[in-house]
Amino acid sequence: MRLLVVAHGLWYGGAQVSILELLKLIRSDVEVSVLACESGNQQFINDVESLGIPVRRVPYRMVRNYPDLDVRTAGDMLGSADAVWISDVEYLVAPRIKCIRKIPIVAHLHSYALVCPYWSCYCGSQGVCMKPCNMRRIIKCKRSVHDELQHVKALPELRARLYKFLDIGKGPLDYALWPLRNTGVMKQVDGFIAVSNAVREVHLEHLPGLDKPIEVVYNCVSIPPGIVDQGSEVRRDPKTLLYIEASGGQITKGPQVLIRAVDILRSEGKDFKIVMLGSKGTWVERYANHLGLADKVTFQSRLPRREDVCRLMLSSAALVAPSVWSEPFGMVALEANLLGVPVVASNVGGLREIVEDGITGFLVAPNNPESLAEGINKALNFLPQKGSIAAKTASRFDPEKSKKLFLNFIETISSA
Repeated sequence: MRLLVVAHGLWYGGAQVSILELLKLIRSDVEVSVLACESGNQQFINDVESLGIPVRRVPYRMVRNYPDLDVRTAGDMLGSADAVWISDVEYLVAPRIKCIRKIPIVAHLHSYALVCPYWSCYCGSQGVCMKPCNMRRIIKCKRSVHDELQHVKALPELRARLYKFLDIGKGPLDYALWPLRNTGVMKQVDGFIAVSNAVREVHLEHLPGLDKPIEVVYNCVSIPPGIVDQGSEVRRDPKTLLYIEASGGQITKGPQVLIRAVDILRSEGKDFKIVMLGSKGTWVERYANHLGLADKVTFQSRLPRREDVCRLMLSSAALVAPSVWSEPFGMVALEANLLGVPVVASNVGGLREIVEDGITGFLVAPNNPESLAEGINKALNFLPQKGSIAAKTASRFDPEKSKKLFLNFIETISSA
């Protein structure tokens, strides 16, 4: 089979990491070529080409944050392909491809960009939005988020009030200009791959008339070579917890809930400290200082190398993942468990599919500082064997199984 992969490559986030992991696995089973944006991230392009996979860069334009690649310049690639895999949020290319050739298209769902103008399906403290978007709902969602940002001191009160007033007009405008608000794109996609059951459920709720097949294929995650062997050499600090955020200050990741939980634990006289990686210099640090938590929380900038992040995980008693939105997957949580590190995670989204409560970590109520504090307290007294957590996790998230599910689904859609 010849598979054409549409991968914008404009940023190098979690989706791109998982795409590369899958490309590594399937390159020996299918003939793969990649179509990327002409100004794509050079490191991502280099990493794809290092796998021996050819990359063609094409012109593109951004339509409200959605990359729209000019597939007309790749007619030869479309002509020789048996199927197209839209690997991230390049949904706008689907109808363009079908105008050139009626070829099977499978789209990957790493986020909620297909059903939410803000890609999150999150309504502030009200939780996960499980209803199709409309102008009234979008105002409500935006206002809820601004309320929460004001509450945690991320927005000054006057600015929050101004934003909430502007939401009355900007919300409907964002909805009206949202390029995916009709079903034109979805009609051209023949099948979808969701990274978790949670993602599948949210899409089915938002798109009740969707009659296309949706397969759940967990992201493939591998630990950098040599890190696992170093596990026994890295000293574990039983009193240190770790929180990781790729781009600090995302309220959906729940750092504000963690800060409140830390305040609760401190008032109870608990002996611990927490390292918040990626949040240095953000409102999260200011919020912690506002509550006088400088003695309990250490803020660090993002580490450039994945190997260093893994070593930091290995030295920690547990990883904390307090997301308040329906986390599509939770790669950081899976990495920690694969390293044998327990995870305290919100019982929401893909996190509840990764963490086995009481076995590989603890699940807590989302957006609930008291529940999170209780889960952290359990983790501080949890003394599992790293090997047992790692083995249980590896058996449940087998990359070979994900590869087979992915290829079988592509074959099924192609032969339909």
